[in-house]
Amino acid sequence: MTFRIPPPLQALSWSAIMWAIAVFMPQFTYDYAGRFIVAVFVAAFGIFIEAISVGAFIKARTTVNPINLSKSSELVTDGLYKFTRNPMYLGMLCLLLGWVLFLGNLVSLLGVFGFAMVMNAIQIKPEEAALEKIFGEDYRVYKTRVRRWI
Repeated sequence: MTFRIPPPLQALSWSAIMWAIAVFMPQFTYDYAGRFIVAVFVAAFGIFIEAISVGAFIKARTTVNPINLSKSSELVTDGLYKFTRNPMYLGMLCLLLGWVLFLGNLVSLLGVFGFAMVMNAIQIKPEEAALEKIFGEDYRVYKTRVRRWI
């Protein structure tokens, strides 16, 4: 089993990196009317996606812990999972995008891309392999119908 950092901690780490970028590269800071409101809206949308996604797992009575997938008892494919295989990670990505908008620093946007790339490599791909072992053909069919992100 590969060591993986819990996704919320990943997102928090990337948000710290993005903050550091904004502090140390202020020349790339931008501002526009309503920046704070837009940032809060995007972040709130991310929280909304997170809540609905976690709720679907709770309703299915399966684990939301992506580090210990052996406890997965149900393949969740309804709700937001009809549109994306990873709505929890998409919610985190939206939170990070809201953070970029709040920081007002264009270079900090690299943190959003960094988060997505790292999540694909160290979290999502191992999860997909584990879910294929657990759910077999049902998961393989699901993967052909639903995109990884959006």
